[in-house]
Amino acid sequence: MRITKTFLILALIGFAFVGCYNSRQHKDPSWVAKPSMLQVVYTVPVIPDSIELPESMKTLSSWIWSNVDNTLKFNAGSHYKLNEISKDLVSYSNHEADGDSILVPKLNSMSDSADVYLIYDNFKFEPYTNFVPGAAGPGFGMGGGMMVGISTGSSHGCVKISASYAYYDSKNGKLLDYGFLEESGCAEDKVFEHDWQNALRDLVMHSIEKTPVAQY
Repeated sequence: MRITKTFLILALIGFAFVGCYNSRQHKDPSWVAKPSMLQVVYTVPVIPDSIELPESMKTLSSWIWSNVDNTLKFNAGSHYKLNEISKDLVSYSNHEADGDSILVPKLNSMSDSADVYLIYDNFKFEPYTNFVPGAAGPGFGMGGGMMVGISTGSSHGCVKISASYAYYDSKNGKLLDYGFLEESGCAEDKVFEHDWQNALRDLVMHSIEKTPVAQY
């Protein structure tokens, strides 16, 4: 019985840290040519006034540019340019990824100065609190005997970043790769800027992995 209770608590703890993971991706195995020039663009993020971000992230567009650039600089095997664009320049179509239908962004026009375009769209930033149940462990009952007890648990500050992405061949407009990514993480107590940085880095890394863009 004690083992069962302990396993249940550990399972709950594991679930609390994993959280909601709604990412869906479509990887096209026929896309194998590494682009010599990659044009990366992202649409201007819209953040509700109710969401409080660290002071260093108040100019969010610049913050996204800096952190996406830093991730690509060390992990992309192609030369690239990075720009912010207006959402008015993007249209959408439905495609299937991991069995679900998702909205995939596409630029209304693309220059052939780049071989491939990578579009990030609809960035969403969400801070939240995650309660972690206390772990089971030995304690003392009222009569002095040993018993399995459960601590009250603790709350952790967490962050979540999500976005849609898509790759296109700029010459013929072919959709090469696409998906929706949601990345999250929790801090021991208060959320700091590096927690947001980690989530955005993971999102960019998962968008380039298993594609010809990645240098690994």
